[in-house]
Amino acid sequence: MPTLAALFCLIPSNHSLNHVWRFCSWLVRILFFKGTETDLVIAQHTVFHLPLAFFCIEWVAVGAAFVTSIVWTIRSPRGSSPGRWIAAIARRRKLAVLLVFLCTLAGRMAMLNTNPLPRPHIADEFGYLLAADTYEHFRLTNPTPPAWHHFETIHQLMVPTYMTKYPPAPGLWLALGQLLFHSAAIAVLLSCAAMAAAVCWQLQAMMPPVWAFLGGLLAAVRLGTISYWADSYWGGALTAFACCMLLGATARWARRPSVSMALVAATASLVAINCRPFESGLLVLGVFASLAWQARHSLRRTFPIRAVAAFVVVIAIGAAAMALDNRAVTGKAGLLPYVLQTQQYGVTPALVVQKAPPPTHAYHYNGAAVIYTRFERLPYDDEHTLSGYVVNLLGDKLGTYGRFYLGPSLVLLLLGVPAALTRRKDLPFTLLILLAVLVVALETWTQPHYLASFVGVFYFIFLLSARYIRTWGRSRRIGVILVRTVGLACLFSLLLRVVLLPRGEFAAWDGIAATDWGRPHVLDRLNHEPGNHLVMVAYRFKNEQNYDEWVFNSADLDSQKVIWAHTLAPEESDAGLECAFADRQPWLVTLWYVGESHSERYSLQKLPPPVCGEASTR
Repeated sequence: MPTLAALFCLIPSNHSLNHVWRFCSWLVRILFFKGTETDLVIAQHTVFHLPLAFFCIEWVAVGAAFVTSIVWTIRSPRGSSPGRWIAAIARRRKLAVLLVFLCTLAGRMAMLNTNPLPRPHIADEFGYLLAADTYEHFRLTNPTPPAWHHFETIHQLMVPTYMTKYPPAPGLWLALGQLLFHSAAIAVLLSCAAMAAAVCWQLQAMMPPVWAFLGGLLAAVRLGTISYWADSYWGGALTAFACCMLLGATARWARRPSVSMALVAATASLVAINCRPFESGLLVLGVFASLAWQARHSLRRTFPIRAVAAFVVVIAIGAAAMALDNRAVTGKAGLLPYVLQTQQYGVTPALVVQKAPPPTHAYHYNGAAVIYTRFERLPYDDEHTLSGYVVNLLGDKLGTYGRFYLGPSLVLLLLGVPAALTRRKDLPFTLLILLAVLVVALETWTQPHYLASFVGVFYFIFLLSARYIRTWGRSRRIGVILVRTVGLACLFSLLLRVVLLPRGEFAAWDGIAATDWGRPHVLDRLNHEPGNHLVMVAYRFKNEQNYDEWVFNSADLDSQKVIWAHTLAPEESDAGLECAFADRQPWLVTLWYVGESHSERYSLQKLPPPVCGEASTR
């Protein structure tokens, strides 16, 4: 699919022959495995970027699975022992959900030797961890720190309060992990296991139990173990869990209305919207619009007073809590932290149909200008030309989502999707797929977890497609071979990942490979130094390219052994910062970014203690 999308991207170009030649040479490099990763760049757009090593090894797994499936089907044309075991487990629905949960945990824990619990790297991760640390201290937000201009960083507010811009649900979940297990990483693993179990529970309300069980296991392998959702604090699993619970609850509600399902649906809606408001909000609207349409001839039976009242009460309590959180963080009950942070720093709308504000912000350190005016803005500017929008949509967006949610292992399921989407009783899911397409078309940036709200929809379509494919061929042998190939390919890829492949080379299905980032090394060194420390960070750019932000802190700066801060522009003094933290040993980290590659060099320099008057210290 990514290759096909890239080929389509050649159409709007003014130099088609040159682009065709570049595409063919790129394809040859893939086929002969030269290098571990590669880019296809057309008309100054990166069409897509492949973690080539794992992508190739997964195709090898698909080939091995196909051969194994043929042999298996020839030797066992009337079924097999594994199939009977799976069917026996699936009939015990609660046991099936529990086993999916435990299998997800076991799969991820089996990789701890080569792939330990994640350390934060991306700016978004530090934002969620800031929220978790805040909630762990039983606060909704934090006071603005002294000399706050030095602590400005990506995705965080400094005024009127110090807090992340993101909705509260992921931070609350991570805080629960820190309170119960003293580790936010454990909360990540539990959210992935809960997501896979929720997929199984949702599908049990929509199809035969054996297919629901297989769908849960598929989600456990594809998303819950070796995707970046299980390898970072970036999110995805919690959103998917909430939305799968919503889909499962409304399916049961439509069949037999009850207060319990109304409560589950309302709670799941609140959690989903407080993870990803835009995408989850569209899904919630689509789900309840479909439910109302299906029940249009029996509204009283489908929406009894007690169930509706329970739903409304939970939603009202959740809305009041959201307003309280907004008021604590931004000072206004109706102003989201995300919106306020964009007003203060951003110059790029989240949707391509929105008008971009003029770049009038004054940034106090040079890294902020790089992030907000170049790295975030370039996709928006590209998508405001016809060729740029087509290249971005077909190459970047569809390629990214296709590799993550399908990949080589599930691509065979596309064969049955047309039949799955045209079945009359499942037309509501066609509507939800169209909403997912709308999200892809409208959003400026692209990350797989942006569509986490639609995981339940995708897996319903995948399993429905597999059920259609399984009926193909004489005595259904062709369909059985194809469906078994999908399952075995996922299993083989997982086993290869667990047993053979080191994390640095094969990070995830379509995840983020580990990079040699200097910040953890500096932090480890200073943690072994006596006393407390203040690290001032200065960036030096040869070109204005993307970079790794170093300045992230916890909710309580005074409790940190190492505080991170930016040096300000040359015309602004850093003396106020040093004197505000005069009890700490100051250090200077200078980072150099040269060339277009995402690489850094840094130096660490110990500074003399500041000379401050008594009035200038805290």
